[in-house]
Amino acid sequence: MSSLINTTDPQVVNDEVDRIYLDLYPSAPTRPLDHAFRDLTRLYRGEFPGYRRCDTAYHDVQHVLDVTLAMARLIDGYERTRGGTPAFNARSAAVPAAWPMAKQGPETRAEDWPSCVMEAQRPATNRLSIAFGTIMR
Repeated sequence: MSSLINTTDPQVVNDEVDRIYLDLYPSAPTRPLDHAFRDLTRLYRGEFPGYRRCDTAYHDVQHVLDVTLAMARLIDGYERTRGGTPAFNARSAAVPAAWPMAKQGPETRAEDWPSCVMEAQRPATNRLSIAFGTIMR
């Protein structure tokens, strides 16, 4: 389904998530979602203070936009088929729709600071320099 939406373009995905959201909650403001998309775009371009441009092969902006769009579609499907289960309110739906953007960004792209270097998703390359344990002969 993502082939119907250009998930490499944050504005296109923002517009589609807003469309889904407003279809479910016509009087709800989209400002919080729009703000999250603007922050995401700045973060992945390296324009957000304290962060570098994204250069990862998988957790790139398209991955985050794919997952964000999928979450919005899941909420839409739930709301349309929920039967007797409780409905989300507009605010409760906006939080999980924006969650993929909030989760991925800070994980791997923080600038290196001498007192605080993020260790997330670094490959395990260190080996013990001395052997530990008992050798039995």
